[in-house]
Amino acid sequence: MSVTYVESSVLVPAGSRTTVAIPVPAGVDNKDIVVVGVYKENTAAITPPAGFTLKASDTTNATTQGALWVYWKRLTGADTGSYDFTWTGSSYAGGHAVAGRGAVETGDPFIAGSIVRTSNNSGNSLGHAVTSILNGLGISFVSSWATATRTWTAPSGWNKEEQTVNQALGVKASMPATTTGTVTWVGNGNDYYQMFLGVLAPPVTGPTVSAIIGGVKKSAAYSVIIGGVKKAAQAYAIIGGVKKQ
Repeated sequence: MSVTYVESSVLVPAGSRTTVAIPVPAGVDNKDIVVVGVYKENTAAITPPAGFTLKASDTTNATTQGALWVYWKRLTGADTGSYDFTWTGSSYAGGHAVAGRGAVETGDPFIAGSIVRTSNNSGNSLGHAVTSILNGLGISFVSSWATATRTWTAPSGWNKEEQTVNQALGVKASMPATTTGTVTWVGNGNDYYQMFLGVLAPPVTGPTVSAIIGGVKKSAAYSVIIGGVKKAAQAYAIIGGVKKQ
């Protein structure tokens, strides 16, 4: 069973905000996973809407290079309206939301997920290393310091679902086990860039998923890490005559 893309939405970035009200993606339903990427230019802590959990954030030099926060929520029904993320102290800010269907139904739905950023503004691209992902839905947010309107070229094989002044969102369905190398976004000019790469995991039905993202292995090929706990009972495999869990 694979995890499928449902829909996405965007709040175009603008200045002097203490809240981003990101529209709920159309067509969402019970058990869908909604992932939100919030871009802003200060380090103030974000208060997310009920039900959202922080997956990753990078606030390094936020006031001069921009910062990215990524949250997720497992729906208990068909949400409507907007997801309002708030903080203290006005900032230029915006965000995207994307929904996936068919992911694991308990615990952290990600096989892996982390943020990388450029260390300077002398380049126009940013890549994230990845290897060995099976049948997950790839999700990537990219943002840049708001010095110019950016147009983006999505990573090879990815669909660019949303693009705004200085943000873009891409998805890739059913990333195969042979996926290796680097997932790279390319902008139309040199800038400071931030990029999140994550993969929503399918339900565990046998020898399943493993991923190495940012050099860290996130769940073995014959077990799964859910909510920080190894769940060996969900899946076993006989490999070379040895039972693995």
